[in-house]
Amino acid sequence: MMAPGALSGVLWVHLLAARGLRAAGSHKEAQFRDLYCVIECDRVHKARTVVRTGDHSFDWNEVFEIDLADNINVAFLLYSWDPQSRHRLCYKGAINLVSALKEAPVYNIALKLEPRGSLYVKLRYRNVKQTFQRLPSTSPQTGVFGVPLDVLIGREQGNGVPLILKRCVEEVEKRGLDIVGIYRLCGSALRKKILRESFERNSWTVDLTAEHVPDINVITSLIKDYLRELPEPLFTKGLFDMLADGLSVCMPDDPTGNAKLMFGILDCLPKANRSTALFLLDHLKQVVAHCDTNKVTSQSLAVSFGPILMCHSKFEELAHIPKPIEILKYLIDLWPPKPASQPPRPPTNPQSAATQDGPGGHPLPNPGRGAPSEAGGVGQSRLGLSGANVVASGNGATPGSGHGTPR
Repeated sequence: MMAPGALSGVLWVHLLAARGLRAAGSHKEAQFRDLYCVIECDRVHKARTVVRTGDHSFDWNEVFEIDLADNINVAFLLYSWDPQSRHRLCYKGAINLVSALKEAPVYNIALKLEPRGSLYVKLRYRNVKQTFQRLPSTSPQTGVFGVPLDVLIGREQGNGVPLILKRCVEEVEKRGLDIVGIYRLCGSALRKKILRESFERNSWTVDLTAEHVPDINVITSLIKDYLRELPEPLFTKGLFDMLADGLSVCMPDDPTGNAKLMFGILDCLPKANRSTALFLLDHLKQVVAHCDTNKVTSQSLAVSFGPILMCHSKFEELAHIPKPIEILKYLIDLWPPKPASQPPRPPTNPQSAATQDGPGGHPLPNPGRGAPSEAGGVGQSRLGLSGANVVASGNGATPGSGHGTPR
């Protein structure tokens, strides 16, 4: 149920600096500490800064773009970083988004922290209509973001899935499946912008290794941006309406029939959308399979991806946001686990050689009649349906979950 006045869309957060954070009992001599800030929306972790070292002044100057889904409050929690013991909450402050952004979409504040100090923050809000404008790219012949799926896939001459999505997903599956809060946390907007520009230049040569992009949340944020900016949602408006109707007639005691119905509807997608959707659902199912360690459920993934995959430019503010979340959660729960396969191979540039393999080095799954199949086109149903640790640093290390980072 939506809370009255709750906000959905994207919240741009510029965390500038903190002042007056002198430790208790250190009135005369400087006492340097390592601090980082966790940003929460309604008690759910959404972002965290790098670690900074200081006495009473800490400069971050970091920007995050946080997805909102029926949110009311944003909180800033400042923790001490210690490689040997559990991180300790030192300062905290909160902002009621509904009140702060009521008059204007931009809000600047020196937020008073408890028990002392101030945090300087800028907020900017984009509502659902602004977030899902889905404006087409001005350079569809060379660009990546905002380019129709079929155009980009045809230009890349690859595996039926956009190369940016294939490469980013493979990197997440290589080193991000056990990261607490994967896809819920967002990465630095600056680092995301740099990575985006690299893909716009040449998707084949982008370096996604941990040495070049140490924060996996930057990559997951880029995945969501790419899907959000498709000129048409991955699950087209017509398909979304069909899925909503299908969900309304699904019976709790007939999982086999429900799967046939919902997967049969997915079969109606255009070819490029269908292959990309199946690839993404395989991935999301794999993320949920690691929920014991990453604490990410099908519900939290649906909150992160549902609106991105289904909201179109004519969605009205908040009116339909819960429905995409409900549909995607249902699909993830129904989706069969991805079969074991060989480790993914590096992508092959079509200028040097062509490949017929699907994502991850195995044949691309496409839906058969009513359920996904193993091979492209026609195949046997997979459902069997017939009919973070980091190095301590004062100059920009990102705190990892392995050092007691709060969850």
